[in-house]
Amino acid sequence: MAKPRPIKRTRTYSWSVFHNKGTAAKFVGIIDNATDAETAIERAIEQYQMPPNERGWLMALRLAI
Repeated sequence: MAKPRPIKRTRTYSWSVFHNKGTAAKFVGIIDNATDAETAIERAIEQYQMPPNERGWLMALRLAI
C-alpha cells in the first residue's frame, strides 16, 4: 500500500519594511502573510503607495513572533 503524499504547507511571516537611504532607516510599515522578503516589499509598494524613485531603497526584515 502506497503512503499518501504529505501536504506541502507554505509558511507565511510578518515583515517590517524600511526605507534605507542615508544614515538612518525609516520605518514604512508592517506586512502580514508574506512568504519572503521580495513579496513583502512588493506588497508594501502597493499598500503604502511608494513613489518609483524610493522603491529601490526598500528592505524587509522578518518579525520574530
